[in-house]
Amino acid sequence: ESGVAIKPATGAVWDATSWINMSMSNIAFVGAATAAPLLQLDNCNRCLLQDLVFQGIPGASPTTTKAFEVVKDMTGSELKRIWVNQCTHGVYLVADNANSKQITGNRFEDLDIMAVSTAGIYLDINCVPSGTIFKRFNIGPTPTLGVDDNSATATFNQGWVEASGMDPASGSGHYNQVY
Repeated sequence: ESGVAIKPATGAVWDATSWINMSMSNIAFVGAATAAPLLQLDNCNRCLLQDLVFQGIPGASPTTTKAFEVVKDMTGSELKRIWVNQCTHGVYLVADNANSKQITGNRFEDLDIMAVSTAGIYLDINCVPSGTIFKRFNIGPTPTLGVDDNSATATFNQGWVEASGMDPASGSGHYNQVY
């Protein structure tokens, strides 16, 4: 076995300003007794994050925390083989204000997002995710929405959503083999 478990007693599990040109693998982020995100970044540019586990507080309501959150820009990054359990959101990409933020040219592959209460994948309306793809993902059981794509420009391929499904109000047909 190899890897690291990051589990603080209180506060944010990992709150960083910017990650640029880096890689990370074999890490488990485990929730603390607060509603802070497990991994929150302002910027995540040209990063490779793989084989990560995001676990909310065991035995607690799934409304404890977000798993992976980017609040400003994310460009040219790749997240592969990610497992999320018992959080409010799995992947949460949001702009910190009303200005559009680039979430451009990213790849999210092989995501298993289970027991989330609000959305497995959430894209804020101010995100500009051109060239961003979500491929091979499983979301369930029963969050409010499996994918809440308010940006309506990301691409979703080969996914299974055992939930209320996609957000049809703003989705624009960038879905291929998503069930």
